[in-house]
Amino acid sequence: MLENFLKNNWRSLLLLATILFAWFVWPTPYYYYKGKDNALFRQNRFTGTAESYWGGLGKWKRNDWDSFHKAKQEDDELKKQTGEPVDTKK
Repeated sequence: MLENFLKNNWRSLLLLATILFAWFVWPTPYYYYKGKDNALFRQNRFTGTAESYWGGLGKWKRNDWDSFHKAKQEDDELKKQTGEPVDTKK
């Protein structure tokens, strides 16, 4: 009985196994790691672009000067709205 079931449904079982493997085992496109002071970074496995996590904003930002400057401005605006002191160091 089991032999007939496997013989008749092997394609469906192979497809199911492939889908389950892809869903639970296949790696994400990002490699995550911690930097100094427990800063969280991720790197895209395909493009190589690196991003850092801005916890105050809850966003991932690309590691280049423009993104850093924009994220800093957004963070300062958020701090002003919540009444937190804004860091004025350059």
